[in-house]
This record gives sequence, C-alpha cells and structure tokens, in this order.
Amino acid sequence: MKVNVFHNGLLIGCSRLDAADPPMSVASGPFEPTSHYDPQRHASNIDGEDNTGRVEEQLSVRSEEFGGIDCQGVIIDDYSKTLGEISISVLCIRHPDYDTLFASSPAYKAYWD
Repeated sequence: MKVNVFHNGLLIGCSRLDAADPPMSVASGPFEPTSHYDPQRHASNIDGEDNTGRVEEQLSVRSEEFGGIDCQGVIIDDYSKTLGEISISVLCIRHPDYDTLFASSPAYKAYWD
C-alpha cells in the first residue's frame, strides 16, 4: 500500500508499506524522502543511534486509497550513511482496519494461513 508521510501537514516522503507484524498491526517499508525530510528532525534512529533531537509532534501517514491511517506512531529508521537505506514502520494501525489494508499482502496471508 502506497502512503505519503507528513509532519505538520508537510510532505516529507512516501513509502510502499507491507504487513510486517500482523498480530501487532505493524506495517513497514522503504522510505523515500522529499527535500523537506530532515533526519535530525524526523528520524527516530540515525545509523544505529537514538535521535534525541527528533520533533515532539507525531508524524502521520495517508493513503490515496484509504485516506488517513490512524495509528499509534510512525518511526523512521535512517541508515542512509551506513547502509544506504531508510525505512519506516507504522505502529498499531487502528483505522482503517489492518485486515482491510493488508488482507491481500503475502506476509499477511503467510501469517494467518
């Protein structure tokens, strides 16, 4: 599922999420930043170190197909300098229902089958 990632209404990136941990309603995927993305402000983890300078306000995700995704939190792990990758996790998805979002996902099917 393709989502856009926002901080205070400003688009900071996008991702194609997949079911990561179905029983905990967690989705994750690679993060593609826009020019508004600032690791010091938005990432929870930078190259293996906790980022204590991260913004207090919660990040949000939105899907064109399903609208806003109600969740407990959005975590960005930025390993762009050491591994050349940035990932995102969306925690405890409440609405729309996790089953609705990921029922066709291979990871979701593998877990529940």
